[in-house]
Amino acid sequence: MNNLFKSVAFLALVGAASAYGQTISTLSSWDNTTGYSPFGYPNTATYGETFVAPGSALYDITFELNTPASDTFKGYLFAWSGSAVTGSALYTSDVMSTTGSGSYEAVTFNVGGVPLTPGDSYVFFASTSETAGSGTGQWGAIFSSSFGGSFVYENNGTDISQWSNAGDWTVTGASSAFTADFAPTPEPTSLALAGLGGLALLLRKRK
Repeated sequence: MNNLFKSVAFLALVGAASAYGQTISTLSSWDNTTGYSPFGYPNTATYGETFVAPGSALYDITFELNTPASDTFKGYLFAWSGSAVTGSALYTSDVMSTTGSGSYEAVTFNVGGVPLTPGDSYVFFASTSETAGSGTGQWGAIFSSSFGGSFVYENNGTDISQWSNAGDWTVTGASSAFTADFAPTPEPTSLALAGLGGLALLLRKRK
């Protein structure tokens, strides 16, 4: 019984060690200069990126922004229909801003592992609609898209109800400069090894 426990536990550890996260990044295609503008007050309030989830959860997403510190915003994650958000927000950040350095800065939203369905479409965007700030700025951009998503925006001002209206979004077919980190999608062998790990624990309790 003891040898069986050791064998099963070893296999479970091997399976856990083989699991790696997945990343989408467009930064290698960005020239560190090109950007979309104006993002911010009073009207072009919402900029974001659509993507097809390659993994089972989103850990974090980082955009390159050149905005004044007064241009405050929140980040949001929603399911995406192809032309508008659907359902309730899966994640909403605190109020954020850049330092207003006058150059592009990496702005990271620590989403914290929000569960996603691999293969489904989502959108992550920042918006000034629910914050009280001023000014406009730029988002780093690549005027092409090779990863299957798109840069999107809305001229919705403070009206967040427009997020769910298909006719109010512009889907550009280009991309923002961003990086997103995802949890891996478990493979069948990993799931089987996880089951063996559970069996090992049961066998240990029965000793």
